[in-house]
Amino acid sequence: MPENVNYYHITPLVNDLERFFNKYRLLAVESKELGIKLETKDLATFKPFPNKIYVMGSLKLSRNRKAKGILIRKEGKPVLNYSVASLWEFERSPDRIERSKVIVDYTISPKEAIPKEYGNLFTDDFMLWEGFSGMGKGGGRPAVFEGKPLVLPSLIRITPDELEKEFLCRNLGGIWTPKHKASAENRITRLQTFGNTFFPMMSRQYFPISWGSWESFRLEGEKYPALEDAVEPNV
Repeated sequence: MPENVNYYHITPLVNDLERFFNKYRLLAVESKELGIKLETKDLATFKPFPNKIYVMGSLKLSRNRKAKGILIRKEGKPVLNYSVASLWEFERSPDRIERSKVIVDYTISPKEAIPKEYGNLFTDDFMLWEGFSGMGKGGGRPAVFEGKPLVLPSLIRITPDELEKEFLCRNLGGIWTPKHKASAENRITRLQTFGNTFFPMMSRQYFPISWGSWESFRLEGEKYPALEDAVEPNV
């Protein structure tokens, strides 16, 4: 892997614990810091595990391959803080289709300092963190998660009752903030409602992630995007 290139692996997710919707579709993914703006034609949506209650957005690949998440290739020094916005569409019935947007603020948070300036892989997929733990000093689960349950950066439906109980609407623009300090478990800092919708908010989350090696990522095989499938910055 070239030493002046870093890779950023993101896995847009939707958790539908109550199986409220019948169909899900990832419509767009954008990150100003990473320089990407992907549209519907670039993306695919699927269930990585049929027996689970979440769906994942990914790159749309040829040969009917499904890859877990989106891989971004970016030259230069590592970007240690960046945000990713994902726009989703949900179908309850043919005449009941809604949209929501989730924004996740990422912070690279290794156990130790990143040992080299270039050639790293950053991922929010905790399944890869354990593989990273033996590949370098800083790999593995970020320190903030030690002894705590892992929580994926995902869009989770919040009922109107839960919204009013846990959040406070501070202006007429539908911006809601937690009544209590956001816990390490959810890290939600802001919600925005989009009218009378049943999946009502854009959630903004803080999510510390780990770094690792391209070798560990590659050994996982076709579950993840291949090097040649990486997205180049375009905005």
